[in-house]
Amino acid sequence: SFAQPYQPVGIENAHWFMFATTSSILDLHAFVVRGDTMINTITYKKLYYQDFANQWPFEPPYLIEEEHLWGVVRDDSLNRRVYVIAFEPYAYGYHCPVDEEQLLFDFSILPGDSTAHCQTVGDYPWILDSTYVSYKYSANRRTLFTVGWLSTEIYEGIGSDNGLFGTSYQIQGDDEYWLAEYCIGPDEDCGIISGVRDAPESGVEVSIFPNPAHD
Repeated sequence: SFAQPYQPVGIENAHWFMFATTSSILDLHAFVVRGDTMINTITYKKLYYQDFANQWPFEPPYLIEEEHLWGVVRDDSLNRRVYVIAFEPYAYGYHCPVDEEQLLFDFSILPGDSTAHCQTVGDYPWILDSTYVSYKYSANRRTLFTVGWLSTEIYEGIGSDNGLFGTSYQIQGDDEYWLAEYCIGPDEDCGIISGVRDAPESGVEVSIFPNPAHD
């Protein structure tokens, strides 16, 4: 599988649509890669967090309520590694310090090696059991099958089935989160609409009194 072309994370307009459900919340959000920046002479892709209005079923169109810069990522394609700097915590799996570059994925490891620790829980590292190639989201991707506290598959360019930063599907008890969809393209092509929209022409005349008004 080392012969497979490397599949990068930092693809312009790549979207990870995340769905989380707990006993008290329904959380719909996405990460999107958009634009470049430089930190300490190193070039990164900017990673934005998009917060959506809660909706069920979780399918397009997604109504975006707020967007902000969450962090930056970069691919070391030669060594098949992904690095990230998070500017704030993430509730669903990212366990490394913020504001410092961290190794997020290492797809060069061999069976018996431990994976990068940003996505392990407590004292339970993921140990690589085997590697193979999976066809995931329209590409053949090197896949790490890990064992440990929870077994999972980690795909080049994607992360796991729990998203770019997810560690497992289970938060606590029956609470869950997972990657609902991965899409490359502008927001509108991925089914995202803005919370501010023009009202359609109604054809009805409206009069206001008094005119002018002071309040």
